[in-house]
Amino acid sequence: MPIFLLIRHGQTDYVNEVLAGRINAPLTDYGRRQAQRLAEVLSQQPIRAIYSSPMCRAVETAQPLAEAMHLFVEMDPTLTQVDFGDWQGLHFDELQEREDWRAFKQDPSSIGCPGGERMDAVRHRVVLGLERIASSYEDEDIVAIFSHGSIIRHAITFFLDMPLSALNRVRIDPASVSELSVMNGTACLQSLNRSFPPDTE
Repeated sequence: MPIFLLIRHGQTDYVNEVLAGRINAPLTDYGRRQAQRLAEVLSQQPIRAIYSSPMCRAVETAQPLAEAMHLFVEMDPTLTQVDFGDWQGLHFDELQEREDWRAFKQDPSSIGCPGGERMDAVRHRVVLGLERIASSYEDEDIVAIFSHGSIIRHAITFFLDMPLSALNRVRIDPASVSELSVMNGTACLQSLNRSFPPDTE
C-alpha cells in the first residue's frame, strides 16, 4: 500500500463548539490560512495524488496543495464525515447531557448514532475506500487524504489493529497530518496529529 498522509480539514466555526457532522461548514479565515500553510509544508514531498471528502471544509483544505502541486482533488464519498443523525448540529454541552452520547464517548462500539450511522459501518466504508485508493498506487507512493477527525481515527485504529471501542482515544486536531504506511501487511504509524500553524492568527 502507499503511504497515506491523513489530513483533517482546517478550522470552521463548528470545531469544538457544535457537532457538525454532515453540515457543510466552510473554513474560517484562520482555517484557510491553515490550508495555505499545509500546502507550503506538504508540497515539499513527492505526493502522487490528492483525495478528499466531498464536504466543502475538506475540499477547501485540499485545494491549496492541489494548486501548488498541479494535481486534481479527487472526491471520494467513502471519506465523508460520519452521519451523526439526531446528534448533528447540537452543541457539545448539550450532547454531554445526553446518556446516549456519554455511552458513545465511553465505547463507540456499544451504540449507533440515533438516526445515523453505526461505527462498525463507518469503519467498513472507510477501510474499503482506502484499500481501493491504495490499489492504484505502488508501495512508498505518497497519497494525501483530506477528511475528518472521525474518519482519520477509524483509519488509524483499524490499520493498527485497535478495537473499535478505542476510537475516541485518538486525538486528531484541525489541519493536522498523520502519516500511515502499510507494508507487507504490517501497519506503521510514522507520525500522529502533527500541526503546522500559520505564522499569524
